[in-house]
Amino acid sequence: MSFIEVKNVTYQYQDSSTKALDNISLNINQGEFVSILGHNGCGKSTLSRLLNGLLIAEQGEVIINGINTADEESIYEVRSNLGLILQNPDNQLVTTVVEEDVAFGCENLCLKPDEIRKRVDNALKAVGMYDYRMFDTYRLSGGQKQKIAIAGILAMKPKCIVLDEPTAMLDISAREEIIKIIKSLNQKEKITIILITHYMEEAIESKRVIVMNKGKIVLDNSPDIIFSQVELLKSYGLDVPQSIELIYNLRKRGYKIDYTLSAQGCINNIVSLLQGNDI
Repeated sequence: MSFIEVKNVTYQYQDSSTKALDNISLNINQGEFVSILGHNGCGKSTLSRLLNGLLIAEQGEVIINGINTADEESIYEVRSNLGLILQNPDNQLVTTVVEEDVAFGCENLCLKPDEIRKRVDNALKAVGMYDYRMFDTYRLSGGQKQKIAIAGILAMKPKCIVLDEPTAMLDISAREEIIKIIKSLNQKEKITIILITHYMEEAIESKRVIVMNKGKIVLDNSPDIIFSQVELLKSYGLDVPQSIELIYNLRKRGYKIDYTLSAQGCINNIVSLLQGNDI
């Protein structure tokens, strides 16, 4: 059984004439790192809130680790299995001191003080913020606040973390740090990661990419296969990674050059092309 099962789910907001999600189905296994792409209004954020039980499907079912999110008595168990990180970290910080904020979720789980202390320290160390544990949250940068938001979810020990555009309000350096943390949580802690992003370079880091358009899932495959379909992605209003864009333009001009996701791979292919080798 998949860790996440979305079965024929439809959802429409009351003030909208169109469906935010239109009969979508999706399975995600424990330990996967999945990126979800799509232009604004395609249903990405709606899906993230359905996974966490903040919204309930009008039709179909959302099952998290065997629990139906529509079961009100089990909603806290759903959220202990699946944590949600939102775009603006200021909307997720609830106290004025870093370690108290990270402890907030654990306290709601009614854990013993010694266990809370252990979890908070471990979570802060995991995101590189242990030395800031006594800082006022309002003194932190945007990237540091997002790290604290991740630590607060991490301290609750979920099996899965859904991140809804967590780097959208951050600079390039902070974005890179957050993605590094996300990859580490997936690779070392085996936490299932679902990353909703507008940045194609972030999606490259995942093992699976899902593309949404008009409330439907239109593509679902590995990053190399997804991003090789340049024309199709552009038809959905999406960009592609810079290395892919460069190779795409060269291919349009008749050059024989293979697609590659990495910047270094792109350089190597171009050098080989210039040297007159077949690639």
